[in-house]
Amino acid sequence: MWLLRDLPALIGIAWRFWPLMIMVISSGCRAIRGKPIDRSMYEAVMHMLPIAEAKLHDALCRQAWRALGWNVREVRLEILPPITNWSDVAKRFEVYRAQMMDLREASSRLTCGLRDIYRIHTRIDANAVAAAHGSTGARSAATH
Repeated sequence: MWLLRDLPALIGIAWRFWPLMIMVISSGCRAIRGKPIDRSMYEAVMHMLPIAEAKLHDALCRQAWRALGWNVREVRLEILPPITNWSDVAKRFEVYRAQMMDLREASSRLTCGLRDIYRIHTRIDANAVAAAHGSTGARSAATH
């Protein structure tokens, strides 16, 4: 749900996720049918995956910073190292896939990691606090 509130993160993920998935699915279908896969497909996946990972990491960082009450405009896109061996693609793709399948858990894990790094002991989520104050304010405004 948080991704729907963060339009730059949503657009960044969508623009990088779908082209990568279309390429992976189409090359997988070709492999299943026994057709050869062009070498350029391997190179394209090796090029596209780090970009998709970077956009996902950026979105997760924005949510973690938002949850800690920090300014998300200060989050900078981190350039991830390129993939040089085809054997590295499987490991990195699996991590990317797992994070995409459960964005809430991935952002929660990153938020907890930031709390550990910066020794933030509170477990209060700034988004939950803002939502609680917003609903209380709306309720009191409706009674007046």
